[in-house]
Amino acid sequence: MSAREQDAVAFGQISFGDLKRVWRIVLAVIVCQELGGVIGLLIHFHHSGFSNYWIGGALATPLGFVVGLCWQVGRAERRAATPIGLTLFLGFLAAFVGGFALVVVFPRMREEMRRLAELRALHAGDIGQISVFDRYGKRQLLLIDDPAVISDFAEACRDVEGDSPSHPRYTASWYVVIDGRERHEFEFHFEAERPREVVGYFVRKEGNTTRFSGSFASKLLRAWFNEHVRSAEGHRSPRVQPPP
Repeated sequence: MSAREQDAVAFGQISFGDLKRVWRIVLAVIVCQELGGVIGLLIHFHHSGFSNYWIGGALATPLGFVVGLCWQVGRAERRAATPIGLTLFLGFLAAFVGGFALVVVFPRMREEMRRLAELRALHAGDIGQISVFDRYGKRQLLLIDDPAVISDFAEACRDVEGDSPSHPRYTASWYVVIDGRERHEFEFHFEAERPREVVGYFVRKEGNTTRFSGSFASKLLRAWFNEHVRSAEGHRSPRVQPPP
């Protein structure tokens, strides 16, 4: 590796002319990323189309580099003219993108889909009580243990769909804890632009920290909140009352 190549890679000063010398690698990576993105869309592993496209392209990046490298050094004259430093740098980037997608992003996507499936499969018998707090979990607003209301909640969970809110403006928010066979924690929000749905997040609160792991939306849960939470906050529901 020449001193010029070392300096260029070290300071990120890679010019278009440098990339032209390894255009086969660049082209192979782009083509494989596009093909991987299309495959990701077809498999539809995640509810977000963008996430499916991104994970497919990211996982295909190392393969694209390998294909491009074989193409680049397939002939002796091209092999001799290939800049080693830049090639190693591109290889590192490809490995990093693919590794990050496989080790960090893909497990997170899988966990989101697992949680969605669990929520849709929730039964009233799995729920002992539902505790509703303010958004920050500081003040308990409602304690719901009426079997009929709990059954309504479980039925409303059947229509939850994965969702990716973009710049939401929430008008009302609650932190909700379900205790029963397992503990489930959520944040639910009303948004003015979506008057027929409630937006939910899978969360885990630890002290003052809230960890988010996926989001969803539901029309039936919006109706449940209107009937059993908003009305009870105004003390109009005989079946749901604030905790003593």
